[in-house]
This record gives sequence, C-alpha cells and structure tokens, in this order.
Amino acid sequence: MSNRDSTTEATRAVVQRFYDCILAADFEGVLSCFHEDIEIHEPECLPYGGIYKGKEGALKLFPEATKFLDVKAFKVEAIIADGNRAVGMLAAAVVGSGQSVKVARNPSSVTERYTE
Repeated sequence: MSNRDSTTEATRAVVQRFYDCILAADFEGVLSCFHEDIEIHEPECLPYGGIYKGKEGALKLFPEATKFLDVKAFKVEAIIADGNRAVGMLAAAVVGSGQSVKVARNPSSVTERYTE
C-alpha cells in the first residue's frame, strides 16, 4: 500500500468515526475528531448559520443544529476520500417536517480540521 493510499484510508476512518459519533449522539466522540483550532462555517441562510471557532464553538453549534436536524436519522450515503481530503454525502431529516435534505460536507477542508 502506498503512502497516499494509507493517508486516504486514515482520512476515511476519521470521517467515518466522526459520522458514527454523530449517529450515536456521542458529542464527546465528535469533539475528539476535531483539531483544537477547528473553525466550522455554517451558511448564514441556516437558522444556526455562523462561524463556530474551536471545540467550544462546536459545542455551541450542536444544540442549535439539532433543533432543526434529527441527527439520529442521518444517513451517510458516501464518504469520498483522497489523501488528506474527504467529502461526506448525507441525507438528514428535518425535525418535525417529515422531509429530508441532502448535505455534502467537506470535513477535511481548511475551515474544518479534524485530527488524524
């Protein structure tokens, strides 16, 4: 296995662990996936839109986002990884609406840094 292949697999494993922790509502586990200097940018058009800095910021985001998204009903449709970059494709249920939305997250982007 090449170095790039092993990096890709490590990246995929971290992102999978992140989503597994979300599905289990294990927010301490989610936090363990984050780099100390994580900066999460949520679009301003969302009810919980804004910039959340550090693990403390992420802790503020969780209760706001879960008012609108049923995390236990998330479905991970795909994790696409290449080297140290990854994108997660999710289906998320909107609380109280019976509707779902498709979400593409780039957890390895510059603004969202996860531990290896």
